[in-house]
Parts: sequence; C-alpha cells; structure tokens
Amino acid sequence: MGSCEAHRQTHTFANRPKFHSQLRAISGKPIKSINCHCRMNSIMLFYLIACHALMDYALQGDAMAVCKCRRANHPLQKSVPWFYWLSAHAMLHGMAVGVVIRWFGYDMVTATTFAIIETVIHWFVDLGKCEQFFNIHVDQGIHIACKIAWWAMLVNGNFAING
Repeated sequence: MGSCEAHRQTHTFANRPKFHSQLRAISGKPIKSINCHCRMNSIMLFYLIACHALMDYALQGDAMAVCKCRRANHPLQKSVPWFYWLSAHAMLHGMAVGVVIRWFGYDMVTATTFAIIETVIHWFVDLGKCEQFFNIHVDQGIHIACKIAWWAMLVNGNFAING
C-alpha cells in the first residue's frame, strides 16, 4: 500500500470537506478526486519551507539575527541575554511548524510534538552557526532537511489525522 493510500485511509470523512475547501481556495478549482489529500501533502511541504523562509528572513529583524549569537557585541545584549533571543527565534520556528501541521488537519498533540522538536533542533542548529561550527549554507540545509523529514514522517502515515 502506497503512502497516499495509507494516508487516505486515516483521513476521516468529516475532514474531507475541510481539505477540499482549502485546496479549492489554493487552486481555484473544485476538487473531485479521492487523492486530494495526497496533493494537500505536497502543498504542506511547500508551506513548511515557506514558513521557514518567512521566519528566518522576512520576520527576523536585524536585532534578533545578531543578538541571538552569544559572541555578538550589540547594545541590546546588555539588557536581554543572547539565549533569550535565540530561544524566541527557535520558538517562532516551532510555532510556524505546529500551525502548518495543525492547519493540514493533524491533531493538536501531533502538531505540538513537531513544534517542540522543531524548536529544540532549530535552537541547536542556530547555536552551531553562531559558534561558527558551520556556515549559513549548512545551517539552511539542516533546517530544510528537517522540514522534509517532518513532512515525510507525516505523509507516510506515522501520525494519524484526527481533525
């Protein structure tokens, strides 16, 4: 049984209209196919990666980008320690992952679990970049690999949809 078929079986009929209306809003076309959930899963990967870009670039201000690094020399670090900045940044990433997963119909426990895992991993990856253990390219590669991993775990049916 393929991942779409396995996932379709965990998809409740009560949630189907929600997925159809979301896909219709995105595509502008009515959805008649039973495989709409599999298409939604591909869209979920896009949103996970897009939210990462939003949080790491568009919504991360200069102060946070600098002050989250322990060795930075910024006046704001005198009043707000670096680990507050880094923790806030990582939590925003975790929140974005949780919101996307929940929006795609997964239960709150699943969404919260992935949000916490994302927060912790993002914290340590950014710490590694700040400590210059690796460069921004490796940092971004790890972050995107995490989004792909979360997506793969979800679409392969490792977590049930409860709606």
